[in-house]
Amino acid sequence: MKNLFNFLIYLIIPLISFTGNKNIKLESDNLLGHLYIPKISVSNDLYKYGNDINNVDINVYVATLYDFNKLDGSLILASHSGNCSICFFNNLYKLSNGDEIIIENSNNIYLYVVDDMFEIDKTGKFKYNDKDKYIYLVTCVKNTHKKQLIVGGFLKKITKKSTLL
Repeated sequence: MKNLFNFLIYLIIPLISFTGNKNIKLESDNLLGHLYIPKISVSNDLYKYGNDINNVDINVYVATLYDFNKLDGSLILASHSGNCSICFFNNLYKLSNGDEIIIENSNNIYLYVVDDMFEIDKTGKFKYNDKDKYIYLVTCVKNTHKKQLIVGGFLKKITKKSTLL
């Protein structure tokens, strides 16, 4: 009986591992990168535009089709603020000029620096200056559903990740 138990353990665990790795592979194919905002402790995966997980009601929303290889145009990210499990930008208002926004993908680490913050009326549309190598973070203004906070930042530095790891 003990040998049967050991046999099942050795048989089942690799199957579970294989299945798990397969699912991770599928998710990583849709992964755009990982967002870090150190000052407000944001750490979240970003999924490619058009992916089911790329949804403001689930995750940080990537609102533009963005290619980190070209860095053409602006990257726009949106998330809820408030007191909920999907309110990833709840403390976005605490950012100020000079604060860092970091995006890491499989090849590089992109360091953006905040240089602009402003509020707009919440209309469901955001007219923005489409600047190359620029990021916009969008969320609701605290204590009102009529305004949105926009935080902008320029790309300061790209660090190539080591391929030796």
